[in-house]
Amino acid sequence: MKSISGLYLVTYNYNKPNLLNIIEDSLNGGVDIVEYMDTSGKNIDYGKKIRKLCDDYGKKLTVFNDISLMDNINADGIHFASNTEIEKIREYRSKYKNKIFGISVHCSREMALKYQDYVDYISTGLCFKSESNKNAEICCLDLLKNMDGIHVPVFAVGGINDKNIDEILRYPVSGVVVVSYIMNSSNPKMAAKKLKEKLKLAGL
Repeated sequence: MKSISGLYLVTYNYNKPNLLNIIEDSLNGGVDIVEYMDTSGKNIDYGKKIRKLCDDYGKKLTVFNDISLMDNINADGIHFASNTEIEKIREYRSKYKNKIFGISVHCSREMALKYQDYVDYISTGLCFKSESNKNAEICCLDLLKNMDGIHVPVFAVGGINDKNIDEILRYPVSGVVVVSYIMNSSNPKMAAKKLKEKLKLAGL
């Protein structure tokens, strides 16, 4: 298993013309991992540009649920959709031994325990009301309060910002996943910096 922690940014199908600038600013501000989420599967060239940015800053790049995109842009890993079968992940693991694997467990302790031996990290369901996922159930604190037996890094997700991150950092998380707070910020660098400073104080 790979060690993974810190500030995790997901681009979440943002098609803004300044997407690369936002990503670079966020890397400048302290983002540790970028997940390129492009469910259209059409932007390999864009993904390669993000790959270069992450390389320039010495940071990790993952993709969302697309093995071919991971291959094409030489991403460091992949975040699987929550409905991905364990057998499929095991099959990929045998082929991609050096890649980072993660999966969303949507606040399910049972799912976390089921998948943890096959991935390098898990992400929770929604922690707070989220602009990027408005209809999802807010549930992550229930999982964070009951993490006994979960031995892989856990990343908290959903509506996290500089005002509420301290509530998350009371629990033994390895990092936080952020979308809107950085992607929609007028100053992505400062937004990332504020979160990174909080994470550093927590030893992450």
